[in-house]
Amino acid sequence: MGDARLAVRDLAAFLTGSEAGELADHLAGDETLTQALKVIGQARRNRVRQLLQEARLGSASQSQTVAALRAIDGSTSTPTRQTNSLSRGSPPQPR
Repeated sequence: MGDARLAVRDLAAFLTGSEAGELADHLAGDETLTQALKVIGQARRNRVRQLLQEARLGSASQSQTVAALRAIDGSTSTPTRQTNSLSRGSPPQPR
């Protein structure tokens, strides 16, 4: 189990967020792993396939693979700035 977790961590470090998202989209669209991996540059495909296998992910566990890839994509996205309602208009007056 620990080796699979390390492989997922390595996969997350290796893939960009957009690569993970695109790969998830293609797998969710019922493409085979070989078809989906075409969104990854050719020089990186074998390593991604190897990491997926080490993480026990791939075509045999498609829903888990898509979920893991979406998590990788989400973890690398830039958070949006949230505005506080107090930041709009004039600042609160001291009492």
